[in-house]
Amino acid sequence: MAAHAQRFIDMLTEQRPSSSVTEQARQAIFLLISSGNATKEKVAENLAIHPRALQRILSREDTNFGELLSEAKRELALRYLSGSNQSVTDIALLLGYSTISSFSRWFTEEFGKSPAAWRKAPPQEVIAAFAA
Repeated sequence: MAAHAQRFIDMLTEQRPSSSVTEQARQAIFLLISSGNATKEKVAENLAIHPRALQRILSREDTNFGELLSEAKRELALRYLSGSNQSVTDIALLLGYSTISSFSRWFTEEFGKSPAAWRKAPPQEVIAAFAA
């Protein structure tokens, strides 16, 4: 049974194109963000590499951990606000913020309006935000 499982895993691995460390880190961030564990150390641990090695590799791939984390937060915040009826408090918690005020402050800095105001924005503004 174990041999069959290993062959299946090997087959899946062969079919999947290898993704960059940047993409792997991005995926790990998406997995870890709601638990508040989307730190460079936890992402590196998830990828089975040292945090400093993660920094070097991301740098070679023209990015850094902070940029990836910010991109993930922006994308998830917009998705949650536009695609669900979850409260802003719940969304703040899903993004790893311990308080709604810190989430609201961050969101306002990023998008120029509060989460509640963004939710009420005309559809063309919402579409433009996703395109950016």
